[in-house]
Amino acid sequence: PRSTQSRVPHDPTTTASSKKQAATTTMTEVNNNSDEFEVQALPSSSSSSDDGGLVKAKTDDHGDAKAATATAAAGDKEDMAMVESADDLNSFWERQAKRVARNSCAHFWAALILAIVLSAIAIVVGEFTVSANTGGWTSRGTLIGDRHTQVGLVNSFQVSLATGGDDAWLELINNVQSGWEDDDDEVDRRRSLRGGGEADPDQDYWIERGLSERYDFPAQAQTFADLMTPTPDRILSLQQEQRRAATRKIPFQSATTMTVNEGNGEARRLQTDLSGIIPGCDISASSMTILFSEARLWPVWKTSSKYKTALDPAVMEDLCVAEQNSLKVLEDNNFCDKCAEGGTKCVPPLSIVFYARLQIADGFSLTCAELAEAWAPLQASTEDQWQSCVKTLKTEYDPESETLPEECPLGFSTMMVNDDFDETKLVTYTSSVFYSDPNKTDAIYDVEGQFDRGTSKIEGVYDTQHEDFNNIYVDSMLNRDMALAMGSAILVAIAILVHTRSLMLTGVGLLQIIFSFPLAYFVYKLILGLDFFPFLNFIGVFVIFALGADDVFVAVDKWKNARLDHPAASTEYVAAAALPDAASAMFLTTVTTAVAFFATAICPVAPVKMFAIFCGLLVLFDYLMNVVLVFPALCIYDHYIRASPNGRPNCCISFTCCNRGGNDDDENNDDMEVADATGASGATNQEKPSLIRRAMLAHFEFASKTRWILLVMSGAALGITAYYASTFSLPLSSDVRLLAEDFEYEKNFLWRQKLFYDQLQRSGGSTAFVIWGVNPADTGDHNDPGTWSTLELDSRFDASSEAAQEHILGFCDDMFSNEFASKPTSDYVCAFNRFDAWLKEESIKDDQAAIYQEHCGSAAGVPVAPENFDACIGAWAQSEGDTSILLYEGKVQIVFFTFVSTVRYDDPYDVLDDEWNEIEDWMGQKNADAPNGCNRAYFSSEDFWWYDTNGQMLRTAYGSAGIALGAAALMLLLTSQSLILTLFSTLTIGYVLTSVIATLVSLGWTLGFLESICVAILIGVSADFVLHFSHAYATLPGDASKEERTKYALVKMGPSILAAAFTTMASACVMLFTVITFFQKFAVILFMTIIQATAGSFIVFVALVLCVGPTNPTRLFDMIVEKCKGGKKDDEDAAN
Repeated sequence: PRSTQSRVPHDPTTTASSKKQAATTTMTEVNNNSDEFEVQALPSSSSSSDDGGLVKAKTDDHGDAKAATATAAAGDKEDMAMVESADDLNSFWERQAKRVARNSCAHFWAALILAIVLSAIAIVVGEFTVSANTGGWTSRGTLIGDRHTQVGLVNSFQVSLATGGDDAWLELINNVQSGWEDDDDEVDRRRSLRGGGEADPDQDYWIERGLSERYDFPAQAQTFADLMTPTPDRILSLQQEQRRAATRKIPFQSATTMTVNEGNGEARRLQTDLSGIIPGCDISASSMTILFSEARLWPVWKTSSKYKTALDPAVMEDLCVAEQNSLKVLEDNNFCDKCAEGGTKCVPPLSIVFYARLQIADGFSLTCAELAEAWAPLQASTEDQWQSCVKTLKTEYDPESETLPEECPLGFSTMMVNDDFDETKLVTYTSSVFYSDPNKTDAIYDVEGQFDRGTSKIEGVYDTQHEDFNNIYVDSMLNRDMALAMGSAILVAIAILVHTRSLMLTGVGLLQIIFSFPLAYFVYKLILGLDFFPFLNFIGVFVIFALGADDVFVAVDKWKNARLDHPAASTEYVAAAALPDAASAMFLTTVTTAVAFFATAICPVAPVKMFAIFCGLLVLFDYLMNVVLVFPALCIYDHYIRASPNGRPNCCISFTCCNRGGNDDDENNDDMEVADATGASGATNQEKPSLIRRAMLAHFEFASKTRWILLVMSGAALGITAYYASTFSLPLSSDVRLLAEDFEYEKNFLWRQKLFYDQLQRSGGSTAFVIWGVNPADTGDHNDPGTWSTLELDSRFDASSEAAQEHILGFCDDMFSNEFASKPTSDYVCAFNRFDAWLKEESIKDDQAAIYQEHCGSAAGVPVAPENFDACIGAWAQSEGDTSILLYEGKVQIVFFTFVSTVRYDDPYDVLDDEWNEIEDWMGQKNADAPNGCNRAYFSSEDFWWYDTNGQMLRTAYGSAGIALGAAALMLLLTSQSLILTLFSTLTIGYVLTSVIATLVSLGWTLGFLESICVAILIGVSADFVLHFSHAYATLPGDASKEERTKYALVKMGPSILAAAFTTMASACVMLFTVITFFQKFAVILFMTIIQATAGSFIVFVALVLCVGPTNPTRLFDMIVEKCKGGKKDDEDAAN
């Protein structure tokens, strides 16, 4: 109720008879030394009484120490008039506050013990461990997510379904399968896609039959960086990449033929059998295929501005030396493929140095200096050859071609040149591929600091082609960054200590924040039953330390203001006056911040959803612990100060113990507060304000004089920032990078994008599937990547009719006739089409296969008679070892085939979106034309799943922003009971958001995966400060000028807001020193949000209320309430 939250308690000492009372009663003074609120009592038997006794006071406007004492009888009525009675405050919440004040120790210890017990239960029963669970970074429960969940199940268990009989089907149909992204296995975090970390029996099945090329083996290496950055070896299985590399000649394919012009002008093609070129080394085409298909050491080199091409002999000499030195490190540690079994010499890396040695007689026996000298005459002709090769590749390259064009010379590889070589003839970027041991990547990472990084002519950065070094480094930095985030707690503790100048209040404030974590975990794990605890949740520790201190500042300052207004009042009175008001103010910001977090839980990506829920719980429990711990602690604090000799408690209670005795000096006088700086209580005896309050008053005077200028500037700022915020664009790539661009491993990735091979790799597209017979569904726990789903069959699928057979038969060719789809390999034929060809072949044979004679009814092709279809195609699939046609209970239940899409996961979001919609529209039309029984086909791919995940994150940012803004506006309306203040506050919040986003635009940011998370969860933070000001503005009762209300809000809440802003920005500054970009971006957005929220509150909101603010904000609401009450009373009178 408004009467219990916003009422300013009446001060009996400011009545008309105050002069008479001052002459006959005890003189009082508020000792505001160190911003504390102390009533100094003379040592006597009555000094501990809350409602009477002898009080010593020292008052002097100029800071000189003066003392005046007087005595009054305990029963004197005039003396009692000086002391406020707690009975004057008797609303429900005020009674609860007085109850806490009377039994503050009991309340404090009861709450503390209960918090300890619940925390222990949460940690022990909830099995809390400090670990970084990094799975789940894909959308679940969405159309695309449901589709690929079923496709993934079928693809992973296709052999079991084909060979395991009905039991295998029932296992998948009735039981939710283990998740494939569960990182909790402490024995082996690099789990298979199937989950469980065990060997895949399906893999052995195909290997035994020599048909491994038909099975897509699960991807490995589910590390933190893998899951956040879906590199091609995750999006496509490793075996898929190998098969495609063998047929598409990317990314490392060397030219395996060369053209030799003979006298007759005819050209003949010579195979490049390089065996024997290096004595004792086998670098044949087969060994090169192995080199490209496995994780190898792969440095990328960049020339200096002075030496513009790596083909310069001087640069090549330095590159040669660097390669030899790095090769020596691999040799010394036995980390490379040797030239001969039992030998010590490593196979040299594939690079432009290797190419140069191929072109020169006895090139492999030359020193680097000799090689450079011999290379000089060949540089110009090589540049011409390579330019012709690159131009041809750009215009005529066919991904399905078995070879590179004839223009490409012996030993050339697209990884040797940059993409624009055909225009510049300069090799600015090049790379080397070492024959390092792919099974010793972790060990190679440990010695990578010994590798030669080049000279001033050419610089090298090291990693593998699968970014193993990058992934290992990111994983190692994760715990370090999380520990650094915890370091922000130290800054928060210092800030609370400086603000309160009390070790006791600082300790209790930290306990309040610390206990919120295990208590939130108690509800999260044991009540809500959420098992998945992603690494993002640990950022909640940083968030709650940054935001939790705000509540401490509000509670302390509310108490301080109440004690200043009522220096002679009892602790009960101050508690009744301060605590409900503090609880109300904190409740506003708690609700808006918690709603902002909970709103982000609409995201279907499990780590983000769990993070949002957990942080929302943290905010709520921080508020609760503030009420049950800090409030009683403030009462204890006040009791100790009033009961201590000379008002000087021990050092744990107050730092004033360090200044016992003597007169207060000028420094202490800086902390003297105003008994009522705003005149709200009507006191006439003013004292010198503290520094922070003088600053607030100065700001009020400045804002009052320049209000209209500030209003115009605020409107202009809102318009400008809104315009630039509207330009916040989507990223050019959907890839998620976790390291800054100046890190070596990130440089390796970025420089690699400059190589010509990358363009060819991108043209290779990505693998996708078309499937019939399963419904898109995900029946597992969407909040836990440790669970997958059951197999959901489409009971309406029936491929046996002749029309259905003909439709599926023609579907494959129709699909490959579109530009958005191509065959996985040049000789790929869909299973249904191969079945048709088999039938045609068998029908004309004299010695027909037994299965044809037994099951196919002499069919000469598709369609087969419906009564024979299932048995015929099932027998054929089993004989062929084909698992793309699966039968359940003797009926064809699942049919699927593979195609290659033209896009990849790291293409721009708009490109992926256009491709998805084009294929979806085409599939929709095909289904519309399909006969019943086979008109529910759909397509899916890992790349489109990642596209959906990015899209869901963007939609989450917009959706949660709308929810948070709506919640903030609703809370403002309910608490301020003023439409005008709600409008002003909403405009201020709008300014904060647009200005922050405009700043991010100026920094070159785009609205990518990480940015959308940060923006979504920090919307609630942007509303906190203006909520405090709006609440304080409205709580001044009755008609008061807008100037008085603004001054009141600034003086009452300004110090708390500035203290909260400082601690939050300081904590954000700590996070800027982290390594992982997610933490850095979170810190930058938080830092900018706090700066703009402070500016918006102190400038934009203040300018609005000073210019056109209401003098009685609640007048309209009060009129409506009165009218409703009056109408109800009239109805009651009429009824009587």
